[in-house]
Amino acid sequence: MLQTVKLMALPLLDLQAAISAEIEANPALELVERDDTPDNLQTKDLDGADINYLEEDSDPGYTHSNSDKSVSEFIEGTQTNKESLIDHLINQLRLCKLTEEETLIGELLINNLDSNGFHITKIDDLFLDSQMKIVNKVIDIIHQLDPIGVCVNDIYESLIVQAKILGRYPYGTIEILSESMDLITKGKKKLIMEKYDLSIEDIEDIYDYLKTLNPHPTAEFTTGYSNYIIPEAHVTKEGKSINVYLKEENIPSLTINKEFEEYKETDNKDVNRFAKKSINSANSFIQAINMRNSTLLKTINSIVKNQKEFFLFGPGNIKPLTRKEIALETELSESTISRISSDKYIQTDWGIYNLKYFFSNAIVSSQSGRDHSKESVKEIVKNIIIENKSEKKLSDQQISNILKERGINLARRTVSKYRKELNLLSSYERQ
Repeated sequence: MLQTVKLMALPLLDLQAAISAEIEANPALELVERDDTPDNLQTKDLDGADINYLEEDSDPGYTHSNSDKSVSEFIEGTQTNKESLIDHLINQLRLCKLTEEETLIGELLINNLDSNGFHITKIDDLFLDSQMKIVNKVIDIIHQLDPIGVCVNDIYESLIVQAKILGRYPYGTIEILSESMDLITKGKKKLIMEKYDLSIEDIEDIYDYLKTLNPHPTAEFTTGYSNYIIPEAHVTKEGKSINVYLKEENIPSLTINKEFEEYKETDNKDVNRFAKKSINSANSFIQAINMRNSTLLKTINSIVKNQKEFFLFGPGNIKPLTRKEIALETELSESTISRISSDKYIQTDWGIYNLKYFFSNAIVSSQSGRDHSKESVKEIVKNIIIENKSEKKLSDQQISNILKERGINLARRTVSKYRKELNLLSSYERQ
């Protein structure tokens, strides 16, 4: 179960590395050469738009290994030489004296970290309540690994972890970091003094101490791979039809070594026992890979169904959609949807998109009663700025007014926020 959960959370390149490592470790596993003929997996009519689910075997944009090359050779071609944060932490974790379950939980926790060392999926969604005692123990161990301050929820928790481990912090530091970080960032020293009954000298000591902590402990590490983004599926439109091609050639196909199976019949008890254990482990790994792929297909299927207008007509047509809605439709848990959509990419007619892009709450309600997603409104803001590029530059308030005329109520400060997220300059900076 934990192995399946771990593999679901892995992005494609990490999954390839995990498969390579498993093949090296388990002699019962072997690679299978793929048939060059793509298989039609599923065809479905969807409210007048056909969606065809296919397995695609080649991609002119990427070169994969020949049949006589191992999966490890393929992966070596895409990895960078600099050690990644994930590898760095896992290598240290394996040196700790942990049980098999603790090690597996630790690897799952580490693989659930983003480039800042923060949890991608909430811990409560990754584990059962009955496991939390062990999980918290392992988290405490990871906190002490290098770099200190990862496996946390946010930068504030990172600073707290660093302070606790490094020690010698001034009185009140942990309490203030836990409760009043907003006052610290705003420089509200007087309010902090009054709230915690501290002197100005105490406050200055705390500020000086905080300057010794690292707000970006993961900065020196890579994500583990070069900046290649390899889509796990292609979604294309042909008229009113939407085709989904799974890029399964990027995931090596595995089977049980037939010669190794013969060892199960030997009279040597040790060999017999080792063979059975290896084969059982191999079967579990293959099942976990298959579960990941089928869950990914099911999730993409549901996303395409719910975001049909985007795939047919392009950006600006994203509808409000939550992971909970996809979970209900696919009969999967919300945490499973969160894991399977993390760091997974699909190629569309409009570019390559992270699956997370298609999830957006209904945050803007128009006068017509139609809900808009954040992404669709950002696209409208971008188009307004582009349309007025040659004329007098529009201020954020003017953009807000134009949106209101179109039936979308969006405050000036929200326009400013969206503009910054789109990396678009202000009217003053665009002069």
